[in-house]
This record gives sequence, C-alpha cells and structure tokens, in this order.
Amino acid sequence: MKTIISLLLLITFSSCATYINYQVSTLKDPSLDAIKMDSPKYALRKDSLQKDKLLELNLFKIIKTELDNKGWTETDIKNADYIFELKFDMESGRVTGSQTILVYDPKAGKNVPQQRAYTSTVYKRNVIINLFDKQSDAQIWSADCISEGSTNNVYLPSTYMLPFAISVLPEQGNWTKKALVKK
Repeated sequence: MKTIISLLLLITFSSCATYINYQVSTLKDPSLDAIKMDSPKYALRKDSLQKDKLLELNLFKIIKTELDNKGWTETDIKNADYIFELKFDMESGRVTGSQTILVYDPKAGKNVPQQRAYTSTVYKRNVIINLFDKQSDAQIWSADCISEGSTNNVYLPSTYMLPFAISVLPEQGNWTKKALVKK
C-alpha cells in the first residue's frame, strides 16, 4: 500500500514539474586546429547598440562564471587571447489549433468526443555567443542557443542554454536538451 501511495505521489508531483526545452548549435572555423585551452585569457565585448543592458550584463555573468570554472582568465580586451560577444533577441507568434477531448454527456450517459479550438502565444528566445581570436579578429566559434515557450523571459532559459554551450566549447555540433527548472 505504501508503495502505491508513493508511486501516485511521485506521478502527481512529477507531472507538476516544469521543463525547459532548448537547442544549442555550435560552429567552429574548419581551418582552426585547436583553441588554446591552457589558461586562455578572454574579454567580454559589450554591444553599444544593445537596448537591454541589464539583460546583457546578466547573460555575460553566466558566461563569465562558466569560463572561469573552465580555467579561463578574464582580462581587458588589450591583453585577451579571445573576445566573446553576445547577441540576443526574442520573437513571438500565435499558435492556433484544435483538439478532440472526451466530455461526459449526461443525456447519453457516457463520454462523447468534442472538438475544442485553442490559441496561444509562443516566444522564441535566441542567444548567440560569438568567439573571436584577438590576434586575427576572426570569428572562430559560435553557439546559437534557442528556446521556445509561453513566457517572454530570455534570462531563465539562458541559465540552462549558456552553461551548456560553454561546456562544449570548442566543439561543433547540435544538441537538443530538456532540463528540469530549478525552483
């Protein structure tokens, strides 16, 4: 009996869990042999045209934390080996559709199918990390991080997407991830 109750509670609480689905696609310069990974120095180059300066600062903080954890050292642009830039935006669109659900009909004494229409807004949140070699000023790696959802919050999915993107630096690839939102 305890096992059944525990299982029912687990199913109930896990169905209430919130997940973030995201995709990270990275590209690297094919002529690049390797990014110098033995304690490289980096700088963060802010976008002077960026309207949302606070969001940009918070996203750079995520990147800085991840790079520092990898053994990179932040410095000014003049002394850096690599320069990181950040771009982000959000688009919204309407999704409409219909689905068939079962509704109890007291006259018929049974569940009968009914067609229901729905409309919702979906937000596509996109954050791009660009990495440049300081000496040549050439772009050598990029990560395109995308998440879609029902809220217009770029920061929350970025707390999952950006650490993953930095964790795969300097690899090239495409990953689709699903993460349980931490409360």
